[in-house]
Amino acid sequence: MHDLDKYHTGYFDYLEQPENATRYTPAIDQLRRFHHPAPLRVLDLGCGAAVLAHYLDEDDTYTGVDHDPIGLARAHHRKLRPAVRFHQDDTVRFLDEQINHSNTWNVVVVAGVLFHNIDTRTGNHHDDLAFLARCLDVLEPTGHLSIIAPFAYTDDERSDWFVQARWKHSTIAPLLDGLGEAHLVAEITSRQLGLERRLAAQTTPPDWFVSDAATAPTSPYHGHYLATLTLIVELTQR
Repeated sequence: MHDLDKYHTGYFDYLEQPENATRYTPAIDQLRRFHHPAPLRVLDLGCGAAVLAHYLDEDDTYTGVDHDPIGLARAHHRKLRPAVRFHQDDTVRFLDEQINHSNTWNVVVVAGVLFHNIDTRTGNHHDDLAFLARCLDVLEPTGHLSIIAPFAYTDDERSDWFVQARWKHSTIAPLLDGLGEAHLVAEITSRQLGLERRLAAQTTPPDWFVSDAATAPTSPYHGHYLATLTLIVELTQR
């Protein structure tokens, strides 16, 4: 299913459920500790319906970027507390423009985007390492890049939470190793408990969702439950 069709069908409904809050709150809580007492100025790349902005404070500011007009239309109708701005654009082209204008943020968030970041003109995948390097280029010297990476798991020992968390880390670690100018300062794993019931009840469950929690899926991308690995990096030269 094309991404532009997923909001029409209810595919992404689970992202806005209260059980999904822990996809975002561990990152926000840790970033607030790093930046206290300063407010967060967040750039959310691939923001979709801007669910993350719901967990920010009134003093924070939020810039959301996504190529999907339907997701952004939903974002515009959300009752959000921080000052918000939205841009419909390809994430890499947006970053290049901000780099050219020397615009920076103290927090850049990449949530569920790695390995799925498509060039809207060519249909090809953007290079993930080059994308993350651009993210660092729009960070303030004391800023942080937060990578929020969801993963699915089951009750089967071959694809349980621990196995899948290690697998997800192994997919992202090489990218972080390639960012010589940054280093990891926090790694958090959280579970979205109870979200599986919402997923099972959706009119259009996501294609990664497996209804049987006891069965190991054939792909590491599939599972019954949902969890999130959050990696926060900062610039080495501070």
